[in-house]
Amino acid sequence: MRAKRASRRAAALLCAAALLVNLISTAWAASAFLRVGSASAAPGETRSVYVSGSNLDKLAGVQGIVSYDSAALELTGAAMMGAFSALGTVNTETAGQVSFNGTCLDGISGSQSILRLDFRVKADAAPGDYLLDILIENAYNTGLTTVPLNGVSGVFTVTEPQSTTKTLYFYGGSSVSTLHKGEQVSITARTYGSQGLAAGKLEFRYDAALFTCVAAEPLSALSGAVKSLDTSRAGYVSAAFASEEEIPGGELLRLTLEAAADVDADTSVTFAAFELYDTALAAMNGIGFTRTLALRKAEVTPEVPALRVTMPAAARTDETITAVAVLDRGSGLAAADFCISYDTALLTCTGVKVSAGMESVDGVCIVTNPNFDGGQVKFTFICEKGFADEAVLLTMTFQPKKEGAVTLTPTVTTSAVGADRRPIALDMCAASCEVKDPFFEVTFRDEDGTVLSRQSVRYRAAAVPPDAVKAPDEAHHYELAGWGGDYSSITADAEFTARYTAIPHTEVVDKALEPTCTKTGLTEGKHCSVCNKVLVKQEIVPAKGHTEVVDKAVAPTCTETGLTEGKHCSVCSAVLVEQKVVPAKGHTEVVDKAVEPTCTKAGLTEGKHCSVCNKVLVKQTIVPAKGHSWDSGKITIAPTCTGTGVKTYTCTACAATRTETVSATGHTAVTVAKVEPTCTQPGRAAGTKCSVCGEVLSGLTEIKATGHKEVIDAAVEPTCTETGLTEGKHCSVCSAVLVEQKVVKANGHTEVVDKAVEPTCTKTGLTEGKHCSVCNTVLVEQKVVPAKGHTEVIDKAVAPTCTKTGLTEGKHCSVCNAVLVEQRVVPAKGHTEVVDKAVEPTCTETGLAEGKHCSVCNAVLVEQEVVPAKGHTEVIDKAVEPTCTETGLTEGKRCSVCGEVLVEQEVVPAKGHIEVVDKAVAPTCTQTGLTEGKHCSVCNAVLVEQKVVPAKGHTEVIDKAVAPTCTKTGLTEGKHCSVCNAVLVKQEVVPAKGHTEVIDKAVEPTCTETGLTEGKHCSVCNAVLVEQEVVPAMGFTVSGSVVGVTDNAMVTLLKDGVVAARGDVRADGGFLLSGLRIGAGTYTLRVDGGGCVAWEMPVALSDDSGSANVACLLLRIGDVNGDGTGAEDALQCTLDLQTLYDYLALRQVPGSFCDSADAARNELLVRYFLRLADVNEDGQVDILDYQRLYLLARNG
Repeated sequence: MRAKRASRRAAALLCAAALLVNLISTAWAASAFLRVGSASAAPGETRSVYVSGSNLDKLAGVQGIVSYDSAALELTGAAMMGAFSALGTVNTETAGQVSFNGTCLDGISGSQSILRLDFRVKADAAPGDYLLDILIENAYNTGLTTVPLNGVSGVFTVTEPQSTTKTLYFYGGSSVSTLHKGEQVSITARTYGSQGLAAGKLEFRYDAALFTCVAAEPLSALSGAVKSLDTSRAGYVSAAFASEEEIPGGELLRLTLEAAADVDADTSVTFAAFELYDTALAAMNGIGFTRTLALRKAEVTPEVPALRVTMPAAARTDETITAVAVLDRGSGLAAADFCISYDTALLTCTGVKVSAGMESVDGVCIVTNPNFDGGQVKFTFICEKGFADEAVLLTMTFQPKKEGAVTLTPTVTTSAVGADRRPIALDMCAASCEVKDPFFEVTFRDEDGTVLSRQSVRYRAAAVPPDAVKAPDEAHHYELAGWGGDYSSITADAEFTARYTAIPHTEVVDKALEPTCTKTGLTEGKHCSVCNKVLVKQEIVPAKGHTEVVDKAVAPTCTETGLTEGKHCSVCSAVLVEQKVVPAKGHTEVVDKAVEPTCTKAGLTEGKHCSVCNKVLVKQTIVPAKGHSWDSGKITIAPTCTGTGVKTYTCTACAATRTETVSATGHTAVTVAKVEPTCTQPGRAAGTKCSVCGEVLSGLTEIKATGHKEVIDAAVEPTCTETGLTEGKHCSVCSAVLVEQKVVKANGHTEVVDKAVEPTCTKTGLTEGKHCSVCNTVLVEQKVVPAKGHTEVIDKAVAPTCTKTGLTEGKHCSVCNAVLVEQRVVPAKGHTEVVDKAVEPTCTETGLAEGKHCSVCNAVLVEQEVVPAKGHTEVIDKAVEPTCTETGLTEGKRCSVCGEVLVEQEVVPAKGHIEVVDKAVAPTCTQTGLTEGKHCSVCNAVLVEQKVVPAKGHTEVIDKAVAPTCTKTGLTEGKHCSVCNAVLVKQEVVPAKGHTEVIDKAVEPTCTETGLTEGKHCSVCNAVLVEQEVVPAMGFTVSGSVVGVTDNAMVTLLKDGVVAARGDVRADGGFLLSGLRIGAGTYTLRVDGGGCVAWEMPVALSDDSGSANVACLLLRIGDVNGDGTGAEDALQCTLDLQTLYDYLALRQVPGSFCDSADAARNELLVRYFLRLADVNEDGQVDILDYQRLYLLARNG
């Protein structure tokens, strides 16, 4: 079954693979597509797979389905991502499918992930590949227009279940793959992550017949952990390591080998790791690697002439650089045009001289051009007999302009020919020199020789002088006049000494300050307004102290607060002893008692008044009479079935009563059941009678006896004490014995104790007894214990009052509370009436009308009504106004009848002066001021006199110099007055310095990482001057150059005949191809256009490199000398005829088409030459092609 399923899955995967290829092709053709990512995991593991879009253009919505094998994979999570996360939905209800619907109103473009799927591999999933298929149902852009969007499926690979033992993979890289005898190769072992690695052994093995070990060195990951390193055995290197902590991932060990044999051989170096343990001392597996190396015999190449430029490797900007052009191996060179290029931004050419010994040459021409292509020295040498080895051609001198890496690059400008007049190739060796500014020591000294600053200053830069200050003396202060020299452009070590100018002090008077009551004063002094040196010191004058005045106490009243005695200063008005508020005394409260209302009379609420000022504080209000409160009533004469009764109600407050008639109850009919007749006794018919009086209301007639009905009495088994019975008969109705049953002997009792029962007051108790548990027969009878009788307690008699009934004496039991002698009600006595005399009201007190009360219980029988107080007859005592210095009186009132003071006249303190502050006038730097004064606004008396305050003079403050920045101007040091802000020394504007520009180098993008364009920033303030822009990652790229015709030329990259990328050739011959369609593999690169013979060559791309750089030719047909011109140029075509003639005569391809050290490239060049030489395009190169080229040359 599993085999059939596996074969079915394999077939499905083949179909899916074909579909995948088709979808990818379609997606590339349609540009925009969604791709399901791939993943791999072992059973039980979880992985996330992402659905990502590429080449999207304003995609606003998409619907689709992702299908998976639910037998092997369990979906544990699914969610829309990125811009689709807010409005996107996912449906996972159908097993094996995930439906998604994403919406983004703003649309998305480019490449983005839109969906995440989380899968767990099921425990029973078979290893293999499982298709993650995607179907796009609908897609639309921000204009709600349907757009084509293809889907690219992914694969989820289920791997074999992993061992619990950790496996660590080691990777190796080598510096070269092919080498010759004497050359070295370095092989580095590394890991990506270490999984807790702590100890183990590492070894390299190599062929000792081919290599010798030069070095073996532990690297950063094994820092400090290596315990031994063995290189003593040929062909074997081992290292043992151990650490208490985890070894980090990274580079572990590097082996350097040197090729010892001059042979052609392919060999390998192997790396192994064993006895590995993690930090928990658990064993680990190690997977090593093998690096293949190729040894090749040294190639013997003909000596090629070389133009070599030499100059010092380092120089200073204040030195002259001398460079020499040397021709090596020049014996076969007859003539050549050379050019040496340099950067005029860094160098100035100051001289060119033909070297001694070159006078014997046949011709020399030297041209210097500092304005062409950055600066050139061009020279032509002609020497028919050839040049000596290491011939010094000429000497050049340069003056550096600034710091930098300078390079002198030699090239051949037009041609180089040998004695046979044929062009020959030359090697060019450039020279470089690092130019640095020198630094000089600059010392600044004070005039006494003290070193103030010692600086290291760059060549031609300005030194920065320190702050130099000379202390003032009694007569003068000093200003810095200069440093005795120019420090703006330093070209050698230098010293500068401060020079000062003596300036007499500018004397300013520090005015005296008068002392106050609490603050000290100052005597007059003097100081210099420029340097602030004190010339005459100001002495402190003690404070005067306060002049004390008493503020009288004010007594408080019931409602108004008072004041305690206080003190203040009569000069400065400062409070010396604060007058504290004495709280108002408050009223002396007297309670006016409340009068309770009765059932028939009104009462009064409680009131209050002040016993001092008689003010009513809480007014007494009338409380209405309560009215009777009747109880639920008692039946005093019970009604019968045929007679009425009486119900009496009593007031719960005053015991008044009232009665009402209770109707007769009537008969209470009760149904009497029928009494059946017995065998021997008559019965009775059913009927009704009154349950109260027993009167028969209906029925109840007699029924005759029925006679016996015979029933067999079954035999009875004997019990414990009772005998049994034989079978008998009796009447089933009346139980009369018809056949007697005979006795059978008893079995005997099973004894059980019956507990004793305690007697109560009225109930008897029982002694302990016994009975049989089987038949319940009493074996020991429980005897009755007499009841204890009541414990009698007397209920005392209650005497009746005027309004309430009393009770006679009674008795009850204190144990069971049973009533032994009932208490009877004694009627109320009624009130004994007394007259309460009337009270006349006064001015302030109310009176009372005549009333009555009970002399026994004090109950109010006739309430005394309140007669209101008459009130005072008010007379006003006029107020007396106080003055500034004399007291007055407030308005008062008194009663003209009783003479009582109603409103007391209170003493109004003399108003005192209404003090107005005459504000102090602060003295300024140049004008006098006034101290604060006071006067009375009523009587204008002067209370505090204002005194003149002398002008302060300027308080000089230094306005610090502000250093200019790159973009902002600065300021020189100035001075102003800190009080009046008058400018004393104006600050001059110092121009902004401008930015110090530094180039932020461009970062080339790689296949997977973005790059940066060149930018610029200021090295002083870090301001960005030219922002570096992000250059997108290129993915896989193919770059190169085209030599020959570049106009209208195009480069095409093909994979199995299908175009993977296409681009134009730039004017400088360069090109760059990149894109999603370029991946690892072998391609065909084709360059054509401009009427030229197409150039084709293979290009291999790998995941390791991700890019390739190739050199291409593009020439017109017939251009067999490769100079870039074809048959359209008659003069140049003559040279092509000569080259073609030489080939037909010698069958030797020109050197320009076989100058590469790479045999494969030479083969490409030769094939291309033959295509160029096939002028008549008949597939052969022969005399016909020569004739055709000749005709083209002749006819132009």
